[in-house]
Amino acid sequence: MTTTDIIQNIYYGVMLIGVLFLIWKSIQGPQEKSEKSDILLSAALKQVQADLSNLRDNHVAHLDMKLQDTNDAVQKLAIELTRLNTILEERLPKKL
Repeated sequence: MTTTDIIQNIYYGVMLIGVLFLIWKSIQGPQEKSEKSDILLSAALKQVQADLSNLRDNHVAHLDMKLQDTNDAVQKLAIELTRLNTILEERLPKKL
């Protein structure tokens, strides 16, 4: 073997390693991007779920307070209506 053949064999070996590396990189690159995207999407989804849970809890508490306020107002109106009805029964003559 001459030095030209040895250099040519080394050149082919380096070229083969380069092609293999290029094939590996073209497969590995999209996989890494996909994994990063999945991780970011998962984190965003968890954050959205937490926000929705917090929003739901806040609205339920707010609605409970409003319902309690409404119940209190209805109770006060019922007491006032009973008082007015009693006054009317005392003041108006009963028809026989």
